Amino acid sequence: MKQFLFIFSLLSFTIIGAQSVTISKMANIHENKDKHLYKIEDISKAEYLGEIEIGGFSNDDALMFSNIYSRAKKMGANAFKLRPIETIDGKLEPFDPNHYFLSVYYVPSESAEKEENNIAFLIGSPTTSQKIGVNQEKITLPERSFKKIKLNPGEIYTISTLKFLGSSIKLTASDKENTNYFQVSGFKVKSNPYGQAGINLKSGDIIRLEKSYGMFLTTIYQEIK
Repeated sequence: MKQFLFIFSLLSFTIIGAQSVTISKMANIHENKDKHLYKIEDISKAEYLGEIEIGGFSNDDALMFSNIYSRAKKMGANAFKLRPIETIDGKLEPFDPNHYFLSVYYVPSESAEKEENNIAFLIGSPTTSQKIGVNQEKITLPERSFKKIKLNPGEIYTISTLKFLGSSIKLTASDKENTNYFQVSGFKVKSNPYGQAGINLKSGDIIRLEKSYGMFLTTIYQEIK
């Protein structure tokens, strides 16, 4: 028990500028080598490992997720879920990016949730509003927001940044495709190896995100319809 508490004290706290990432509860440690950290909704077959508390605010989401990922992996987690915060009268508070909790779990591969097929998430910038085109439709992504698009069989979807010399990608539905995450950004993003932080980014106006990081952003960003 003393060794457990000593390890907990060493691993539980990281400060990113004015933001803190803290292991606020460690219920168990699960040995595994999973590199991903996926968002889940159904926790009935998941083993609860603990909670990570995020306090303060930072626009450096990649660095923030790197520290969350590191803390989760110290407990052996491969899944997370946003834990709602209740008010004193029992109501659920709206999500506050300045203070929130992520519950972390271990989920056996055979119990993993099945994803929707042919879904694309278009994720905006953390700091500025972005305009994009989806075929003939023009969409505005406010800062820290995302839009979910269902890809229909037989259709080709052209996603563009609507800028001179900007990026564009084409997406189509496929029997083998599940969910993809793309961030529309006006700035370059530093690339990190997957095994280090669960992030695999490439430079450009439209960045394809590693699934763990994409799931995290769509957890803390607001969806637009």
